[in-house]
Amino acid sequence: MFFNVLILFGLGCSETGLSSVQKDEEQSWFDEASALYRDDFDPDADEYESDDDESDEDDLENTESDDDDSTPPEDYDSPDNEDEDLENDPVDDPDADSTPDEDPTNDEDDAPSTSGGDSSSDESDDDSSGEPIIPRSPFPGEVVITELLINPVATDDSRGEWVELRNVSSSWIDMAGAVLADHGVDGVEIEAIGTHHMVVAPGGIFTVCADSDYWENGGVECDATFHYRTLGGGFALSNVEDEVRLLSASGYLLDEFIYTEGFSLEGEAMGLRNDRISVSANDVVANWCEQISFLPFGDGGTPGESNDSCW
Repeated sequence: MFFNVLILFGLGCSETGLSSVQKDEEQSWFDEASALYRDDFDPDADEYESDDDESDEDDLENTESDDDDSTPPEDYDSPDNEDEDLENDPVDDPDADSTPDEDPTNDEDDAPSTSGGDSSSDESDDDSSGEPIIPRSPFPGEVVITELLINPVATDDSRGEWVELRNVSSSWIDMAGAVLADHGVDGVEIEAIGTHHMVVAPGGIFTVCADSDYWENGGVECDATFHYRTLGGGFALSNVEDEVRLLSASGYLLDEFIYTEGFSLEGEAMGLRNDRISVSANDVVANWCEQISFLPFGDGGTPGESNDSCW
């Protein structure tokens, strides 16, 4: 009896397990069939699969892109480039000049002006150094008698006589008020020509004529005049012998030359040697000689210029 119960219990268990297995198998088959059936009638299924495939491809591409990201960007500075930058960097170069460049225009604008005098002033009022000219009266020995035309032939004595003076000082000399005289009765103040001044530059020559008319005095360019008159009341040069005295406006004797008979030649001026121009050297008659350069109307002389050489 007991044995029969055991057999029945075993058979029941076997059938239960078998039905369970079969049920699982039937359910697995059903699920697969249902899935196939659903795929045939569900249009979005392929899209899902396509999306999944595309997603997988995107993931693959992203993976490859991540791998490509290992390539450095264009603006990435490699260690070699950094070394080149360091070599080209002027700040790190010990030989580079750290002093900033200066603007030469500003330097010029800031520099003090070196120009002398006022550019608007008359050139006649300034000397070559830019200093204003302040003429003064001459001192004894600063003005020398250098040439005389005593006996002209191209015109009358009253028109053709003249006296040449030279400033041997380093100053500008004003001859205003100076006097030509002799030891006797002659003596007259030198007169300016028109509005011309009577200032003589250092080393300059000053010609004083009996007549300032170029066409009447034998072709001489004059700087001043004296009133020609003999026997007092003026000044004149004797054809035989005479004295030529030059006095300042204050009455000081500046220079004196005395000549005797035979000194002057008709129609030729007598001039002092160029290497003997002084108030003492012109006292020696041997330092004088006739001037052979011709004036426009025939007389000889060099008024206003260096004298001819003496042989």
